[in-house]
Amino acid sequence: MNRPPRDQKDLQSIDESTDTYDTIDWLVKNVAKNNGRVGVLGVSYDGWLAAVATLDPHPALKASRRRRR
Repeated sequence: MNRPPRDQKDLQSIDESTDTYDTIDWLVKNVAKNNGRVGVLGVSYDGWLAAVATLDPHPALKASRRRRR
């Protein structure tokens, strides 16, 4: 599950950052009454995923935090 960061030169490449980008995009467009700002929080492995979300962030991503156990 620890896919390396995508190759920025390859527009078809994917990683957890692109997955997060797509998820945020879908949420902002499909969840009613949102304010267009998104934050992610992670613990342990999820903390790594929260950090990866900042590699190529969606414009709506305003905060990313890794919480320690």
